[in-house]
Amino acid sequence: MGFWKRLFGRERRSSDGCNISISALGSRYTESKALQLSTVYRCVACISDAVAQLPIQILTVNSKGYKKLALSHPAYWLLNKEPSHYMSRFMMLKAMVTSMLLRGNAFVYVERDDDGNALWLEFLHPDTVTIVDNEYGHIMAYAHPYYGWIEPCNMVHVPNWASDGEHGISTIRYAVQALQLAYDSDEHARQFFESGASLSGEVTVNHVLTQKQKDCWAAFLIALGT
Repeated sequence: MGFWKRLFGRERRSSDGCNISISALGSRYTESKALQLSTVYRCVACISDAVAQLPIQILTVNSKGYKKLALSHPAYWLLNKEPSHYMSRFMMLKAMVTSMLLRGNAFVYVERDDDGNALWLEFLHPDTVTIVDNEYGHIMAYAHPYYGWIEPCNMVHVPNWASDGEHGISTIRYAVQALQLAYDSDEHARQFFESGASLSGEVTVNHVLTQKQKDCWAAFLIALGT
């Protein structure tokens, strides 16, 4: 409940000052490399597509305690129809899940009117968002090159697995050794087949071969079909 209240509730600003430290996000290099593996690409596509198709229901509770769909609530349109003018509901959820899996965090900026009501949602690429922590290591705000200083009440932050519950860690960051091995195997196979699946090498000797030895070696190579 706190998640949705923070997203669609009235804006509450905090003015307490704290020392800040910048938390760096993941590396694009490992992300792009991982997606070049067909298994990683397909897994990310299947998970993000499945989550993006799930329904999101907005419910209200009447005086008797019964829940019913709030079809007239502004949040219903944003979460089920059109979160923004340039991105559909499906594409935004898919982008969020993909970002969470590959980068460890997904960020969606909440644009509000003067009364604090949510007007639209904008997906922010994790490369453009910097997490700002306070002196105790908790998230105090977010920094963005266009929107500037963003308070937590105006940011939907969906972390992947996090040891502290706040700062998400990419799945591929933990599986980097296995993914690197798989990537190197694919690269080796590609180079092998590009060379016509032929083996090449170099034979060295520690002395000068006689003519008879040269003839024997040449006959051996012919027998191998090289």
